[in-house]
Amino acid sequence: MADQINVTERSRSPWPWIIGVIVLAILIWVIAQMGTNDNPDVQIDVPAPTAPADTGGDTGSGGGTATPPEQ
Repeated sequence: MADQINVTERSRSPWPWIIGVIVLAILIWVIAQMGTNDNPDVQIDVPAPTAPADTGGDTGSGGGTATPPEQ
């Protein structure tokens, strides 16, 4: 019975492993690209900042425009 067992080694090709690793790397790259939102083609219009409105009150800046109090 022992003479019927085939113990010769077969060499297996590494190409399926190489192709599998390449496909896995591409898949990881595609998933990572789906998560980023850095598309330079998209332009979002944001209004420019404006200066604060003048309320007309004296802020005490020493500009000399306030009249002295009457006595």
